[in-house]
Amino acid sequence: MLAEVLGALAIASGLVWPVVRGRRLLLGLQAAASLLWAAHYAAIGPEAYTGAIMCTLVVIQALTASSRPARWAGVIFWLTIPVMLAFVAATWAGPQSAGAAFGLFVSALGRWETNPIRMRLLFILCIAGWAGHNLIVGSFFGLASDALTCLTNIIGIYRERRAGGSVREALKPTYRAIRGLSLRSKTNPV
Repeated sequence: MLAEVLGALAIASGLVWPVVRGRRLLLGLQAAASLLWAAHYAAIGPEAYTGAIMCTLVVIQALTASSRPARWAGVIFWLTIPVMLAFVAATWAGPQSAGAAFGLFVSALGRWETNPIRMRLLFILCIAGWAGHNLIVGSFFGLASDALTCLTNIIGIYRERRAGGSVREALKPTYRAIRGLSLRSKTNPV
């Protein structure tokens, strides 16, 4: 019962952050929603403890990413990745732990991103991990939130495009990285 109440509150709070425009406000709202998700997963039980800890790390990431220009913020933000790995190992419960870790890592890339379209695309990609986690631990609220996160971030991308943003421009660094990898593999045969 407690897990369901916390899940419902987490969904309600999570409906807001994907559609706001300001990066700092988006990250602050994301941190608040993540506290509720952490409590929801902890209430589910040991099979969801990795998810609970990953959500707690999201709070640290969101708050430090909102202070991005400060050097200390970057150090704290990126230190959450080795901490994440340690907690995944300590709370390992199977593939759901890997899903939560993937979700946290990809969303961390999104939180650090300054291009709003690229940020939202990464938030959509992180759902691949979280959906696996939520399916395995039986979190209906988590799965509903995953679907809503995809939808609201698609709406956010649409709004950014209407304001002059470009998906093509947002993806250029990815294209360059992939092209660079393919060129290196052709010039450096193994």
